[in-house]
Amino acid sequence: MTNDINITLFQPDDAPDICDIYRKTYGDDFPIPYVYIPEEIIKRYDGINHRTAIARTKDGQFAGMASMFRSTPNPLMYEAGQLMIKKNFRKMGIADHLVKTIHVEFPTQVPIKGQFVEALCNHTISQKLSEGYSFIPTALEIEWLPTINFDSAKALERNISLLMEFKTFNDTPHEIFLHPAYIDYVTDRCRALKAERTIKSDFVSGTRTTEKTTDIIADAGIATLSVTHAGADWPEILAHFETEAAMYRRQVRIDISHPSAPWAINLMRENGFFLGGYLPLWFEGDGLLLQKLTKTPDFSLPQFFSDEGNSVMEAVQTDYVRATSA
Repeated sequence: MTNDINITLFQPDDAPDICDIYRKTYGDDFPIPYVYIPEEIIKRYDGINHRTAIARTKDGQFAGMASMFRSTPNPLMYEAGQLMIKKNFRKMGIADHLVKTIHVEFPTQVPIKGQFVEALCNHTISQKLSEGYSFIPTALEIEWLPTINFDSAKALERNISLLMEFKTFNDTPHEIFLHPAYIDYVTDRCRALKAERTIKSDFVSGTRTTEKTTDIIADAGIATLSVTHAGADWPEILAHFETEAAMYRRQVRIDISHPSAPWAINLMRENGFFLGGYLPLWFEGDGLLLQKLTKTPDFSLPQFFSDEGNSVMEAVQTDYVRATSA
């Protein structure tokens, strides 16, 4: 049946169908409003910042889509996602063709150093698809995704965990600075990725002003702090973020290319943050994800396609126990 499907690059005329599939998949609950506005989609889906594959039947019916897009401080690390197939076209192999397009073809068409996916953990389908293309699990965002209504079904009682999986296409050896508590974990993930890193772990206080970006999505109940350099004012920056985002699930993603990173991570650990995972090439260098929740997570809920995914969760859970029992 997939012989009757054409895979093409997004064109402006596809925008209304993208809005429609979001509405059919998530209702009106998706926390990023622009996906319901055709003009905004046309503006953003430029083929470089946001590159989208569209599946249509021979007679022009919209069947599905998938994308890779820039979502990190490193413009050469792309997120792969937005895989959605209309209900009446599922189980026909269309998803396989779309996934191949974004994971194999797109990386040859634009400058890129790597891709990552945030695979759902309420089932293992998306993990199976990405790991089939040699993506490696490196981080777990525990109970991070709001329980929006997939296919207008009843929302789940708990937020959905996301397994972050990475694949590098153009990596070079470099130095990273890690808190001693995470050296073994990151070393193991680098080994799986075949990424060569020199790790240092001395505590060196920041000197200049912290460089950071804060993003709070109130409707989703989440707050992120992206730290490209932890400076002398890091204690005050972290305290302000904790106050500003106290009612939200929190993530800090910190660039570990700077000697002050272990010192900054230690302060987060002292304030109840726990491991999320390793983010290769997230910045121009690598990153480390730490997280903090507003209630106790249920570690029995996430499902994993492979032992690699399960081992990531075990590391996250161990550090969560450390953070909440101190």
